[in-house]
Amino acid sequence: MNIISELKCHRPLSVCTNDWIVFQLGLFFLPSSAFISGLLFLKSCLTNSFQNQNRYFNDPWNIPFFLAGVLMIIGSIGSFSGWLAWIGLSNWLPFFWLFWACQPFLSTSQARKRSALCLLFGSFPVVVTGIGQLYLGWQGPWELFNGLIIWFLAPGGEPYGRLSGLFDYANIAGAWLALIWPIALAAFLEQNLSFRRRSVAFSFALGVIFALLLTDSRNAWGGLVLAIPFVLGPFSWPWLLPLLLLILMPVFMAVLPWFGSDLQLWARTFVPESL
Repeated sequence: MNIISELKCHRPLSVCTNDWIVFQLGLFFLPSSAFISGLLFLKSCLTNSFQNQNRYFNDPWNIPFFLAGVLMIIGSIGSFSGWLAWIGLSNWLPFFWLFWACQPFLSTSQARKRSALCLLFGSFPVVVTGIGQLYLGWQGPWELFNGLIIWFLAPGGEPYGRLSGLFDYANIAGAWLALIWPIALAAFLEQNLSFRRRSVAFSFALGVIFALLLTDSRNAWGGLVLAIPFVLGPFSWPWLLPLLLLILMPVFMAVLPWFGSDLQLWARTFVPESL
C-alpha cells in the first residue's frame, strides 16, 4: 500500500479526502518545520471551515475564546510595546480558531489515533538529531528542499551538554518529548500488534525516554512520570502510584527541607546533583 492510499484511511465522513491527507501531513511536519506545517494546516482547516456543519458559536467553548480574543485585540490598541503587541497576537488568535477548525478531523476515535501517530512519526527527527548532536558531533544548519526546511543544530546542545535537537533550547525539546511520550507508550501497549511492530514501538519509546532524560529538563522529567498512570489507566493505580511514590521519595527527601538535614544528606547521595 503506497503512502497516499494509507493517508486516505480512517477519514472522518465530514472531511473531504484531500483535506484529510493535508491535515495529517501538517501534523507530521509540525516538529520539523513549523512553516510547512502551518501552510498545510492553513490549507486544510481553512477549506474545511467553510464546510464545517457545526457553526462557530454553536460550541459553547468557543464563546470564552472569542471574548478573550476581542479583549486581547482591544488591549493591543495603544499598547506600550507597539507593533510587537500585534505580532504577539499571532501566538494566540490562530489557536482559538484551530480549536474549532480541527474538530472535524478528530471526530472519530480512529481519526484521533491516526493523528496521534502522525505526531509520533514526525518526532523521529527530533530524537535522532538530538542524540546525534550530543554523541556524534552533529551540527547545522542542515537544509532540505532548497532551504525550505532548515535545521539549526547547536553542537553539543543548547545550552551545551543538554539535548535540544531541532529546537532552540533544551527545555522546549523536553516539552515536546514529554508531549509525545504518552503517545509512544500507548503505541507500545497497543493490543494485537505483531512482534515486529511492537519491537519498533518499544525501540522508539525507549528512544523518546533516552532523549527526554538528556534534555536535563526537570519539567520534562516530571511529565515522563506523570504520564504513566494516565496511559495505563485506573486499574493500575493501586500498585503503580505507590510504586512511583516510593521511587520518587529520595528526590522529595533530597530537595524538600521537611525531612531534616540527616535524611536530606543521605538522600542526596542517591539523587543526581542536577536535580
